[in-house]
Amino acid sequence: QVREEASLLSDTLKASLQSLSGEMKKQVARLREEREMLTSSLRTALDRAALENTALRSQLAACGVSVDSILQGVVEKMMEEEKQREEAKQKELLRQQGAATPNE
Repeated sequence: QVREEASLLSDTLKASLQSLSGEMKKQVARLREEREMLTSSLRTALDRAALENTALRSQLAACGVSVDSILQGVVEKMMEEEKQREEAKQKELLRQQGAATPNE
């Protein structure tokens, strides 16, 4: 009887594993399809953005505006703002440390 139960459990386990394996294969296939659709959609969006970027750069160039100089100005402004934030943090830390230190 123990062998029969073991055989039955073994058969049940095999059937469950086969079922799970089949479901996993379906899931993998579905995920691959989804990935391909998302990849295609992303490529399309990137292509559109590149075309729009090219068109805008052409319009700016026609107006005599250099995109690179605009970008450089933006980066310089961001760096200056970051530097000011860091300096303000340092001043605040020094102020806090001074307030925490007892006067002698």
